[in-house]
Amino acid sequence: IKLRKQIQIQMGNAIAKNFDLSKDHGATAGHYGLWKIYSATKKVTGEKVSLWTMQKEELAKRQPAISDRTLTEQIFQIMRKDMMTLKDLDCAGFIKVLEIIEETKYALAFTTEPIVCSMEDVLTRFEHVEDGKQLHSSYFDQNGVFSEMEISRGLMTLAESLQYLHTVQRRIHMNVTPSSIVFTPDGQWKLCGLGFSIEYQEEEQRAASPYFLKTQANAHIAAVEPDLCFGAPELTVGGISH
Repeated sequence: IKLRKQIQIQMGNAIAKNFDLSKDHGATAGHYGLWKIYSATKKVTGEKVSLWTMQKEELAKRQPAISDRTLTEQIFQIMRKDMMTLKDLDCAGFIKVLEIIEETKYALAFTTEPIVCSMEDVLTRFEHVEDGKQLHSSYFDQNGVFSEMEISRGLMTLAESLQYLHTVQRRIHMNVTPSSIVFTPDGQWKLCGLGFSIEYQEEEQRAASPYFLKTQANAHIAAVEPDLCFGAPELTVGGISH
């Protein structure tokens, strides 16, 4: 426990030394919204960025809490894979990672181009972001909805990004959900949430999914599977999405 606290302090010091950032996170994203995202400015260059952080101990504070060590480690590795896969992608439709700030056994942190929030934040009326609706009010109309033009443009961007992922990167996203879609200040829709993505070879036309292989009695197991609420029916047992 002392080691964890020491690492967290070191990470906090490293961030404070190099960035001016908002007091509280202004957005969430990624699997179950586990990334907490802060508005930040690099002290040396004045560049505006978004700082994404995730600490393993935060899982025990969720409702329902996740305290099982094996499960916690699995979730942490999903988030690490999301970060590292995004870092290696070069596509305008995916959020651009600028710098890996921290990668330890207990915490992850990286910076990206600036974002406002995720689609999940908007749909849940910023349930997990204190005063988020007021904080981001200038980016949305009074009813907090998107115009048909914005939706059409956003969906086109997502489709083109997934096509690039499939045909160039030979990778399947596997978990396109509202938490995997973020908005930039100029209104672009971008993808993240690649922690469940899988690769396949050039000659392969389809790839076997390592998820949903058998029914699990423990409800927490869902935390290490793609979100079935947004999954294709063919991914589930019997072809029925839950």
